[in-house]
Amino acid sequence: MENQKRRQMPSFLRKRWWLRWVFPVAGLLGLVWFLVRVIPKPSRATYPCQRVAFPLASGFVVWLTGAIASLAAFRRAKRCFARSRYAIGALCIAVSVGAAFFAMSGGLERVAIGSDPNPNEPIGTARGINPGRVVWVHDPNATKWNGPGTSDGYWFDNSATNPAVCAGMISMSLQELTNEANDTAAWDAMFRHFNQSKGKGNVGYQAGEKIMVKLNFVIFHRGDNIDGSGELSGGFDQCFNAPQMVLALIRQLVNEAQVDPCDITVGSTIDGFPNQFYNPIQDEFPGVVCIDYHGILPGRTKPTRSTTDFIYWSDPYSSYAEGVPTCYADAEYLINFALLKGHPSAGITVCAKNHFGSFLRTPMDYWHDWDDDYLDLHNFLPDAVLGMGHYRCLVDLTGSEHFDGKGLLWLIDGLYGCYRHQGNVEKWQMPPFNNDWPSSLLASQDPVAIDSVAYDFLWTEFNDVGTDHGLPHIDGAEDYLHEAAEANDPCSGVFYDPDGDGNGLTSLGVHEHWNNATDKQYSRNLETGNGIELVRVAHHLGYMEDVADSDTAVAGTVSGNYIDTQTSNDSNEAIEEIESLGSPPDRYSYLEHKWRIDVTGNEQVTFHLQAHHTANAEGDDFVFAYSTDDSNYTDMLTVTKTGDDDAYQSYEMPNDISGTVYIRVRDTDQTAGNRTLDAIYVDHMYIRSKPAGPDADFNGDDKVNFLDYAELADAWQSSIGQPAFNDIYDLLDDNTINGADLGLFSDDWLWGL
Repeated sequence: MENQKRRQMPSFLRKRWWLRWVFPVAGLLGLVWFLVRVIPKPSRATYPCQRVAFPLASGFVVWLTGAIASLAAFRRAKRCFARSRYAIGALCIAVSVGAAFFAMSGGLERVAIGSDPNPNEPIGTARGINPGRVVWVHDPNATKWNGPGTSDGYWFDNSATNPAVCAGMISMSLQELTNEANDTAAWDAMFRHFNQSKGKGNVGYQAGEKIMVKLNFVIFHRGDNIDGSGELSGGFDQCFNAPQMVLALIRQLVNEAQVDPCDITVGSTIDGFPNQFYNPIQDEFPGVVCIDYHGILPGRTKPTRSTTDFIYWSDPYSSYAEGVPTCYADAEYLINFALLKGHPSAGITVCAKNHFGSFLRTPMDYWHDWDDDYLDLHNFLPDAVLGMGHYRCLVDLTGSEHFDGKGLLWLIDGLYGCYRHQGNVEKWQMPPFNNDWPSSLLASQDPVAIDSVAYDFLWTEFNDVGTDHGLPHIDGAEDYLHEAAEANDPCSGVFYDPDGDGNGLTSLGVHEHWNNATDKQYSRNLETGNGIELVRVAHHLGYMEDVADSDTAVAGTVSGNYIDTQTSNDSNEAIEEIESLGSPPDRYSYLEHKWRIDVTGNEQVTFHLQAHHTANAEGDDFVFAYSTDDSNYTDMLTVTKTGDDDAYQSYEMPNDISGTVYIRVRDTDQTAGNRTLDAIYVDHMYIRSKPAGPDADFNGDDKVNFLDYAELADAWQSSIGQPAFNDIYDLLDDNTINGADLGLFSDDWLWGL
């Protein structure tokens, strides 16, 4: 009889008898997993891994209930038919069939994950001086590139990307991140916060401590797109860190944080280092260590692997470990300077995945180039392991004591951004970019929060699912953010221990999604939770300070160059007079020198100069003039000072000046016989202007923040009286004007423009 039953079963079930048990077993495991995780902490029911387990668990319960009900009804029908109670028996048969169908429909229900991220559900523990804060600086004046093949060169040229604006964006991000009034105080606050978090006490940066600056140079992988002399040979329109941003950051470290250039290492260990970065850095800071995969180009340093410092991968099915580069092992601090890009395997590639370029081997096994075995990192990205609740090597990288465990600051260069890791830059469509370059910089002290904000931007912009312009929508692209936020108790159940000391990671930061792509509000903005706070800075509302991007020696002996005029740091460009030709009695000393400045312009255009010259008995001074055509010059001001008092001289220029402006200096005395070789020392020179845009900097500190609105409130209240002021600007209708009203005013007016 048993053999007869088997012969009547469908052939695929006879061959694959185990299929009958797949759903019940999976459903039972899903139910157990859901109960074990959710009962101790009910809020976990909203986590993505539990949203995956819940349909399995609920489907199993439905199936089990239906199966039991169907069996009970069928047995009841048999008894009714045996007693000739046909009507009740037929009803029981109907119930049995219905229950069976109910069980089958519940058991066959497909598991699905919602396509849209759940807004404002923070998980993890926020980090930073201001926990969970991410500063977003947006300044369209930073990017003036008109696209490939245009007269303004490549996007990374100074003619296309404004160095002064980039410097201002970094400066403002530091101050907003720390609530400090100047850059020096901001750096000191970050160093002290880091050292306190590491148990080192309330101490700032100490001389000799090394800093690693990790860039994203993936398009220069193993020297790609770089010729034998270090010049770019390809990838001209692809996305990499803007040289203007990198140089501005190094200036900050040296001039504001007081770090010796020799203690700064910059680059990516498996990538090349082109001249477009190397030359400007070395011209200004010749001690900076520029690492290069091959290490054969002049001045570059080939990285080496430590034999004593390791990262231990937490993959449950392996026991891999490998030595980290010595530039990471020897560093006390790390600055992770990533890019705003999608990725075909990871969905997004921002700060965490930036460390795929932090080894001395490729992340993938098919480019195996050294003898020891190692973990293929791409095996743990979403395209290889779809969905949520899996081991993610990005968590090990974020938590390792040699990588983001040394993280002082996380930055994302979003000046241009692109849809994939080696894609061409392109204009963004989402507001407020509106078919323009994103022109943005993100900064944070929380590695999870900054990647979460970047994910929201990338998810919104690149949403053409199924194409390269929909890569952030890969199922599981945000899984590493969930795993990192709850690294101490992740959905995957993995014990993350990248240091191999038996001590698992704690939460690495906070993760959540904004409420919507228009308002871009997180729980701290909404005052509904302890998640992310996105501080938005419309940098273009302040003044722009444009500095020289080149200079020309016409007549004179030059020491230093135009770079020395870009900041006030007592590092001068000096030009000394030369002697004219002719008979000795008729000879005289003279000089002429020119600089080029790309001026933002629009209004309130003012030339500012900090300079002095050597003392002389001839009454020889130095006059500065400007021109828009390098032919017709207009005198502006004369430097008469013979000592460096750090004071500025200024000259108000016409408001219609913008674009290329030439600055010329000449001596004022060329009397025959006056042959003393005097010198002019230029410490800082710039042209300040207020670009087009709403003027909201009411208190004149070049920043737009709450204090500006308080200043505005005081002015309006004084001019129109309290009752009228309340009637017009009481946005909350509570008969008072307060911070909440000004916040609404900010959102509705300033950000809507």
